[in-house]
Amino acid sequence: MKWSDYNVVLTRTVQGNKEWSKYLSDLGINSVSLPMLNIVEKEIDYTTLLQPWDALIFTSSNAITIFTNHISLQGHMYFKSLPSYCIGSQTYQVAQELGYNNLLLINDDERQFHKEAKILWPCANSVIKDYDVNYRYIVKLVVYETVETKQLSITDRQILSARPILCFFASPSAVFAWKNLDLFNSYTNFAVAIGNTTAAAISTLNIPVFATANQPNIEAMVVAVEQSLANTI
Repeated sequence: MKWSDYNVVLTRTVQGNKEWSKYLSDLGINSVSLPMLNIVEKEIDYTTLLQPWDALIFTSSNAITIFTNHISLQGHMYFKSLPSYCIGSQTYQVAQELGYNNLLLINDDERQFHKEAKILWPCANSVIKDYDVNYRYIVKLVVYETVETKQLSITDRQILSARPILCFFASPSAVFAWKNLDLFNSYTNFAVAIGNTTAAAISTLNIPVFATANQPNIEAMVVAVEQSLANTI
């Protein structure tokens, strides 16, 4: 089997799909963008920005972008000099592009955080892992929420029915949005997970996971798919 035997479908937000689509296109892989989640920015309590902070945690490119807009409007640019823990290479890259200059690329391991520090975590309203549940020195600042896509157009459904679907999922939220549209039952799906947490969400729906990335990025997802394709007759 090869890439062209499938409809490669991306299920992130519009912006997230653009980033992944470009990467795949550079590899000669065509893809279809079907965002399962939409970003809605939230009002924040600006007094939070006035408190002294020792570090930041970034787990989402969307959160970095929205948080940066807030601190730019308020003139709190000192945040860009704070130690910033970045989960994932994509998060690190976006933070770097936005001018954060004390970045720490780490894996998803809380033991790497400095426990003596007071850390601000700009994030979505729903997060895969709640670091602040285990550590009181971490404070969440919700800067956006994700809203599920409620329906697909007839054209989108026609595209999905053309070939088996190789569906790229970057979060459990996108998995459940796909389920709520009854897309697992309506089409032949081969699910690709960005990591073990997303793969576990897929498995709870009794859907086989075609490939799981060993790092939370599109590069590792492609490698995982290549390995699975090589083993598929």
